[in-house]
Amino acid sequence: MNVLKEQGIESKNMYESSSGAGVFVTEADIAFPDLENITAVEKDILSGRVLTALGSSIPVPVSVQIKGFEETLNEENCKADSIISNIPLGNFRVFYKVLCSSNKFNHE
Repeated sequence: MNVLKEQGIESKNMYESSSGAGVFVTEADIAFPDLENITAVEKDILSGRVLTALGSSIPVPVSVQIKGFEETLNEENCKADSIISNIPLGNFRVFYKVLCSSNKFNHE
Protein backbone atom coordinates (compact mmCIF):
# COMPACT_ATOMS: atom_id res chain seq x y z
CA MET A 1 0.00 0.00 0.00
CA ASN A 2 2.90 2.33 0.72
CA VAL A 3 4.18 2.05 -2.85
CA LEU A 4 0.77 3.01 -4.23
CA LYS A 5 0.58 6.01 -1.91
CA GLU A 6 4.15 7.06 -2.76
CA GLN A 7 3.17 7.06 -6.44
CA GLY A 8 0.19 9.29 -5.70
CA ILE A 9 -2.34 6.55 -6.37
CA GLU A 10 -5.55 6.92 -4.40
CA SER A 11 -8.33 4.38 -4.65
CA LYS A 12 -12.06 4.63 -4.12
CA ASN A 13 -13.12 1.23 -5.50
CA MET A 14 -10.61 -1.53 -4.91
CA TYR A 15 -10.70 -5.10 -6.24
CA GLU A 16 -8.72 -7.88 -4.52
CA SER A 17 -8.74 -10.99 -6.71
CA SER A 18 -7.05 -13.45 -4.35
CA SER A 19 -7.84 -12.13 -0.91
CA GLY A 20 -6.89 -14.91 1.46
CA ALA A 21 -7.94 -13.95 4.98
CA GLY A 22 -7.92 -10.25 4.15
CA VAL A 23 -4.53 -8.73 4.99
CA PHE A 24 -4.56 -6.47 1.91
CA VAL A 25 -8.21 -5.58 2.53
CA THR A 26 -7.63 -4.42 6.10
CA GLU A 27 -4.44 -2.58 5.13
CA ALA A 28 -6.23 -0.82 2.28
CA ASP A 29 -8.77 0.53 4.74
CA ILE A 30 -5.94 2.08 6.75
CA ALA A 31 -3.93 3.34 3.76
CA PHE A 32 -6.72 4.93 1.74
CA PRO A 33 -9.04 7.18 3.77
CA ASP A 34 -11.19 7.97 0.71
CA LEU A 35 -11.85 4.30 -0.06
CA GLU A 36 -15.57 3.73 -0.70
CA ASN A 37 -15.80 0.04 -1.61
CA ILE A 38 -13.73 -3.14 -1.67
CA THR A 39 -14.62 -6.22 -3.70
CA ALA A 40 -12.72 -9.27 -2.49
CA VAL A 41 -12.57 -12.71 -4.10
CA GLU A 42 -11.28 -15.79 -2.27
CA LYS A 43 -11.52 -19.38 -3.47
CA ASP A 44 -10.87 -21.09 -0.12
CA ILE A 45 -14.05 -21.39 1.95
CA LEU A 46 -12.46 -21.01 5.40
CA SER A 47 -10.31 -18.04 4.36
CA GLY A 48 -13.34 -16.48 2.70
CA ARG A 49 -15.35 -16.77 5.90
CA VAL A 50 -12.53 -15.22 7.93
CA LEU A 51 -12.36 -12.44 5.35
CA THR A 52 -16.12 -11.89 5.60
CA ALA A 53 -15.85 -11.51 9.38
CA LEU A 54 -12.89 -9.13 9.13
CA GLY A 55 -14.55 -7.16 6.36
CA SER A 56 -17.60 -6.55 8.51
CA SER A 57 -15.40 -4.94 11.17
CA ILE A 58 -13.98 -2.13 9.02
CA PRO A 59 -15.82 1.04 8.03
CA VAL A 60 -15.45 0.51 4.27
CA PRO A 61 -18.09 -1.77 2.70
CA VAL A 62 -16.48 -5.07 1.70
CA SER A 63 -18.20 -7.39 -0.75
CA VAL A 64 -16.73 -10.89 -0.37
CA GLN A 65 -17.16 -13.54 -3.04
CA ILE A 66 -16.17 -17.03 -1.93
CA LYS A 67 -15.34 -18.59 -5.28
CA GLY A 68 -12.53 -18.71 -7.77
CA PHE A 69 -11.60 -15.57 -9.67
CA GLU A 70 -12.41 -17.47 -12.86
CA GLU A 71 -16.02 -17.78 -11.65
CA THR A 72 -16.61 -14.05 -11.18
CA LEU A 73 -19.00 -12.23 -13.49
CA ASN A 74 -17.93 -10.17 -16.49
CA GLU A 75 -20.23 -7.42 -15.22
CA GLU A 76 -17.56 -6.67 -12.60
CA ASN A 77 -15.12 -5.52 -15.29
CA CYS A 78 -14.13 -1.84 -15.20
CA LYS A 79 -15.81 -1.09 -11.86
CA ALA A 80 -12.60 -0.81 -9.82
CA ASP A 81 -10.04 1.94 -10.03
CA SER A 82 -7.35 -0.29 -8.52
CA ILE A 83 -6.73 -4.01 -8.48
CA ILE A 84 -4.45 -5.50 -5.86
CA SER A 85 -3.54 -9.09 -5.23
CA ASN A 86 -1.04 -11.50 -3.83
CA ILE A 87 0.14 -14.56 -5.68
CA PRO A 88 -2.03 -17.50 -4.58
CA LEU A 89 -0.11 -20.17 -2.71
CA GLY A 90 -0.98 -23.81 -2.50
CA ASN A 91 -0.42 -27.22 -3.99
CA PHE A 92 -2.90 -26.89 -6.81
CA ARG A 93 -2.85 -25.48 -10.30
CA VAL A 94 -5.36 -22.87 -11.29
CA PHE A 95 -7.07 -23.61 -14.59
CA TYR A 96 -8.66 -20.79 -16.60
CA LYS A 97 -10.67 -22.55 -19.29
CA VAL A 98 -11.44 -19.40 -21.30
CA LEU A 99 -7.85 -18.22 -21.40
CA CYS A 100 -6.35 -21.65 -22.09
CA SER A 101 -8.77 -22.48 -24.88
CA SER A 102 -8.05 -19.19 -26.64
CA ASN A 103 -4.24 -19.67 -26.51
CA LYS A 104 -3.93 -16.24 -24.88
CA PHE A 105 -2.46 -17.71 -21.73
CA ASN A 106 -0.02 -20.54 -21.39
CA HIS A 107 2.33 -21.16 -18.49
CA GLU A 108 3.39 -23.88 -16.08
